[in-house]
Amino acid sequence: MTKFSPQQALEAAKEKLQLAKTKLDAMRNAKTLDELAALWEEFVAEQHRVYLRLRKATEHGPGKGWFDLILNEQRSDALLGYLLHARDAAEHGIEKITEKRSGGIGINAKEGNSLHVKHMKISSGPQGVHIEADPETMAQIKVEFIPAKVHLVAVTDRGKVYQPPATHLDKPISDLSPIVAAELAVQYLETKLAEAEAKYVK
Repeated sequence: MTKFSPQQALEAAKEKLQLAKTKLDAMRNAKTLDELAALWEEFVAEQHRVYLRLRKATEHGPGKGWFDLILNEQRSDALLGYLLHARDAAEHGIEKITEKRSGGIGINAKEGNSLHVKHMKISSGPQGVHIEADPETMAQIKVEFIPAKVHLVAVTDRGKVYQPPATHLDKPISDLSPIVAAELAVQYLETKLAEAEAKYVK
């Protein structure tokens, strides 16, 4: 069995992180929701491999206690824990770890909470959505076009259900999109690899 040095293991962790970042870039440029969902599954698997190699790089000496803290953070942090269980669910289960939500139109009052509509007709065709209303109604409405999105969903790992994360490192996550979750995960792993290189892998 080949024995790798801590430096080699850390370099391997960096390579896996770079692959995860490549998946993130591809997610940002995905042309369809299906493509984005597939890339998210690939990202989840790739970021998990960073942890495996970082563990190898720090399994002896003072780095071991440091990595034990990371494992604890991975279990206790909402986002990191979710990624761990989403990876297991995607790898070993058959359920999807995302869902597609179709877009739509939101019509609200420009001011206040009440809206008096005399006449309104909404139709869709090759040119898109068309809204027709009397001038008084049009003057008081605010129209919002809501794009279709891919959302994170609850995942089941070994019989236990894990909800999409609402926080990461005690800060709220406002958007449950795969791209936001991936960006936060990459930032976290970049910080940890830099810390390992500076303090524990010599």
